[in-house]
This record gives sequence, C-alpha cells and structure tokens, in this order.
Amino acid sequence: RRPGSRAIARHDSAYEMLLLTARDAAERGDLAGLTLAGERAIALDPRRFEAYGGVGMLLAKSGSPASIAAAASFFERGMLHFPASPVLAYNSGIILAIQGKPDLAIERFRQVLSVEPGHRQARENLAGMLAESGRMDEAAAIYRQAIVAAPRDADLHVLLAQTLAALGRDDEARAELEAALGIQPDHSQARGLVATLPNRN
Repeated sequence: RRPGSRAIARHDSAYEMLLLTARDAAERGDLAGLTLAGERAIALDPRRFEAYGGVGMLLAKSGSPASIAAAASFFERGMLHFPASPVLAYNSGIILAIQGKPDLAIERFRQVLSVEPGHRQARENLAGMLAESGRMDEAAAIYRQAIVAAPRDADLHVLLAQTLAALGRDDEARAELEAALGIQPDHSQARGLVATLPNRN
C-alpha cells in the first residue's frame, strides 16, 4: 500500500471514531460531548456529510432548546457544502419551525421541493407553515398539490377544508370534508368540522 493511501485510511478511521464517539455521547445524554465530537469531525473533514447530517439529527432528537440551536448550526453549515441536499434542507426547515421562524422554514421547505418535487413531508409542512403564517391562499394551493400526490389521504382533505373554511370558501371546504369521509367514514375531525359549516341555502 502506498504511503498516501495509509494516510487516507488513518484520516477516515479518525473521522469514523469521532462519529462513534458522538453516537455514544448521544446515548448517554451527554450533549456537550456529542457537540464536541461533531465539531471535531467537521474540523477534520468539512467536506463529509455525516457530521452535519448525522450529528445534527442526534442533537435535534434531544429536543432541548440548546440542542435544537446546535442542530440548526450543524444543518446550516452542512448546507454551505451540500446546497442541493434535500435531507439537510428539510431538517433545517423542521428546526426553524420549532424555533418559531416560519418565513425561514417556508424557504427551506421550498428549497427541498425545488430539488425533490415529490417530497411529501416537505410539501405538507410547507402548506402547514403557510397556513400558520396566515397565507391561506398559498397554503390551499400547496394542499391541493399534496392531494394530487396522495388522493386517498383523508387528513390532507381535512387540512385543505380547514384552510378553505378560513378563506370563507365553505362549499369547497364541505366538498373536501365529504371527500375525507368518503375515504374514512369514521374520521371524527371531518365530522366535527362539517357540523361547524353554515348550512347550504
């Protein structure tokens, strides 16, 4: 084996050991150790994906405000090196939504869909964030796209119905609720929402 190949092998082995250390720290609930191992892996090789995506996910799963902020940093730095990664963009969007940053979350979910148009979770989260931001017309359009991709999803019909009702489009909302009940007759939320809509004249 050439000397260069041995150096590469040692480099890769050191990187993998840092990832293993990060996983062990996560299992122990040692967030400081987890973050440090991830930072060391990035410093060793900033061009590899695993520390950004893997350590970021381990931090996000912890759920504390500090670990969520650290996860956001890992995902955002990863996107500088992997701007076309739907995984990093989606996870970043989720973290931004948790942090109460809807405009940035919306941007990230749109970024996912620009790379991977069939990403169902990104589309549904985009619609939800648009609705939460009061952008109901945009949310309704995205929910309709989601339903085209998953027409038998009763929950999506209900979400679209809620959005349409907020826009005062009661007949369209009722049609979506009827579609939901046609798919899932015992859908309690759909039944409850039907009762709240004004009666047809």
